[in-house]
Amino acid sequence: RLYEALLGWSLDGHLCVTAAMSGWLREHWSVRAETLYDRPPAFFRPTPLEQRHELLRRLRPALVAPGGAPLWEEKGPPSSPR
Repeated sequence: RLYEALLGWSLDGHLCVTAAMSGWLREHWSVRAETLYDRPPAFFRPTPLEQRHELLRRLRPALVAPGGAPLWEEKGPPSSPR
């Protein structure tokens, strides 16, 4: 904590991602931090479910657990309800 307090004064700028954090830094550390909100650009849209599934199908060979086992078992298409 002392290390952060001493070095905080020597820096030229401070950034945070919420106004609440900026206020906390100002109150507890006397540091003036600029708030840069962490939001996606307006042109980002949710990916349709089928595109997400296709991406995971293509990435499946590369997505393995540390021991080399697949993260999920290969299954066929879901059966239709009867």
